[in-house]
Amino acid sequence: MKKKISGTRSFYNACNHLSELTGYYSNEAFLNKLSSLCDNYQYVLGVEKIEGSNITWVFKKSDPTNNTERYAYITSILDQVITNFLNMYEGGIYGTSSNSASIELYNAFAKYDEWPGGYVQGYGYVSKESLNSFAYGQPMIMGTSWVYKGISQVPVTEGKFYELVLNSQWHGGIVDNYGYMEEYQQVLGSTGIEQLVQVYSGYGTIGAVVNAGLMLNQSLSQSQVYDYMNGTTISDDGLQQLLQHFFPNSSPAMYDDIEDALDDQSVIIARVNNNSYISNIPNHVADGDYNVVDYNPVKHRYVCFDSVSKQIKVIDKDMIDNGTISVRFYIIAR
Repeated sequence: MKKKISGTRSFYNACNHLSELTGYYSNEAFLNKLSSLCDNYQYVLGVEKIEGSNITWVFKKSDPTNNTERYAYITSILDQVITNFLNMYEGGIYGTSSNSASIELYNAFAKYDEWPGGYVQGYGYVSKESLNSFAYGQPMIMGTSWVYKGISQVPVTEGKFYELVLNSQWHGGIVDNYGYMEEYQQVLGSTGIEQLVQVYSGYGTIGAVVNAGLMLNQSLSQSQVYDYMNGTTISDDGLQQLLQHFFPNSSPAMYDDIEDALDDQSVIIARVNNNSYISNIPNHVADGDYNVVDYNPVKHRYVCFDSVSKQIKVIDKDMIDNGTISVRFYIIAR
């Protein structure tokens, strides 16, 4: 999505008649396609934000003042998106022999290792199994070449970095938002050789706080947190006060989107409540406190580190949005 820039103005428009698109508003490939289409129009510059079924568009100041004419531009763009983008999903999320997925679409899924197999324009059938041998996950396509992740053009995602670290498979490379990380570096934001801590069952809050300290490049022991809490549990508001106590040089941050906070390298703890509905689903979190390390826009999931199991777990964003589970995010700016 393009940000609002000088010399532009915004125009709010509800696209309820195109509600079939709302399921793709968090899809990176959709947003890239929408952005590229905007480049071909005289007045429309892009999208400032998307919320629910509503879109706020950005226009040049010389855009037509007639709302009907402006609306025609918007509708024309979205009609192309429907035709060119949704058709790629015919028969599934991946390409078919008669309707191959674009390289752009393949890369959007491969970035998060979510390409399930299918036909890609210019490459024929690309199976998921054929990509399993690449050390840092599914490779990307740049120009006419396969490119391994871990270089500046194709960085490893933050979530993948921690997955590789936990499996002793990290050997150095470029990480999204953080730049080059040495082989010995195992915590994003830390300059030393520290490792994320693992704690006993019931000590998840303590583990999340200590690991938040490591991500902020600050030393904090489990006993310090235990003594402040006078045990292993603490209220929702008490956790906020604890974070302000231990990290006085960092400040609580307010973000409309957790994804934006992650892009700014903020440290985030997620407190999950009333989660019995999904606690038995593999790789999903149960009730407790977790360090959010990434967001997967393909699956609409927050990627988290669980200090009790010392594993990567996920929180389903759609389940938060529809009220199935309750999550409170604690965001600490660097």
